[in-house]
Amino acid sequence: MIQHLPLTRIKLGVARVLYWGVRVVMRGDRHRIRRGGIRYDVDLSEGIDLSLFLFGRFQSHVLEQARHRLDRSAVIFDVGANFGSMTLPLARVVPDGKVYAFEPTEYAFRKLERNVTLNPELADRIVLVRSFLSDSADPDHGMHAYSSWKVDRWHSTAHPLHGGLLKDAGSVGATTIDAFCAADEVTRVDFIKIDTDGYEYRVLRGGRQTIGRHRPILVFELAQYVMEEHGITFDTYHDYFSPMGYRLISCRNGRIVTPRNHRREIPSRATVDLLALP
Repeated sequence: MIQHLPLTRIKLGVARVLYWGVRVVMRGDRHRIRRGGIRYDVDLSEGIDLSLFLFGRFQSHVLEQARHRLDRSAVIFDVGANFGSMTLPLARVVPDGKVYAFEPTEYAFRKLERNVTLNPELADRIVLVRSFLSDSADPDHGMHAYSSWKVDRWHSTAHPLHGGLLKDAGSVGATTIDAFCAADEVTRVDFIKIDTDGYEYRVLRGGRQTIGRHRPILVFELAQYVMEEHGITFDTYHDYFSPMGYRLISCRNGRIVTPRNHRREIPSRATVDLLALP
């Protein structure tokens, strides 16, 4: 039954209760904080920011995978970087490496730039890229981006399941992982995190050569409703990764996810992160 609950909406509901309690104490939304040795400029009315403020972390399982599996000089792609809640901690993991942070919306990209500036000791390891990543390099890609999850109140324009708000990306075009690596002469990719609210498979298709060549570890978000919205199935992912010798593992419980058990492992109305291991 849990598999069919709108867990993201439920979490946002809990976050709204926490938000109003915190706001009474903090008296305002904008604050400068330090978590895990990293400085952030946060807006407590945003769900990701509030999580970072209260718990000191966001999507810690992604960071743990990077810590355990990467060396100091690894190269990381953070696709859907938002304000840097993963970009900056990942940069600490690779003091001799690079983190390429891709974020298309002006709203989140401004916050990302500000947070990188607050951490000059990490800034030279981070490359900020304002772009969509997709399966083709196209200025008229038709993609849109969610980069705000408000917890101060419910917004009528929010996504009905994950609660995100669309933010303007202006005339930002799309490129592919393969095209970006060729243009910027990226010769090593060790870890790719993809959180693009439904466009994950398009990002993967645009990185087929890079992934096949460098065989990075990947973490990407998936849900049954997301696949339905984009007209694909779990077999689409299985058929992509299986020929390259990758296993898909649930970050929630460590189980291998296959065409036989995917409906038990991937929620219908909420998301789960999958780890793709070569």
